[in-house]
Amino acid sequence: MSFKFVPELIVKNISANNSTEVIELLGKRLNENGFVDESYIQSVLEREEEFPTGLQAKKAAIAIPHALNRNVEKSGVCLGILENKIPFRSMEDTNSTVDVEFVFLLAIKESNKQLKILKAIMEMLQDETLFNKIRLEKDKKVICDILNEFIIE
Repeated sequence: MSFKFVPELIVKNISANNSTEVIELLGKRLNENGFVDESYIQSVLEREEEFPTGLQAKKAAIAIPHALNRNVEKSGVCLGILENKIPFRSMEDTNSTVDVEFVFLLAIKESNKQLKILKAIMEMLQDETLFNKIRLEKDKKVICDILNEFIIE
């Protein structure tokens, strides 16, 4: 798999009022860097409404919003690290919310790669120190190096 996290898609200290603002900000970053077309953000918001992606794990709460690949120019994941936790609807119980700190906005062109990325993110959630390291790290390249250790070619 030729996917890697890249520094230009790491956004730290996001200040937002709600999950929609977070998705719009990260989607704009993907669009500005040539990963998705402008309609991708709306596709993600619509999918998130129908299939929420908030997930509470032992050491971190994350969201993994994404949409179908028709709006994706090239594969990438934009990681947003939130300044304050934002509620996202839970994927496990759509009537409840999860206070999320990290948002992985997926833009994956090939569906088989999307499963591999989701698997890697699930493995990240098993690492008890990973998200604290990411939260504290200032260098975006170092964050990418940490995350890319979970990507299996």
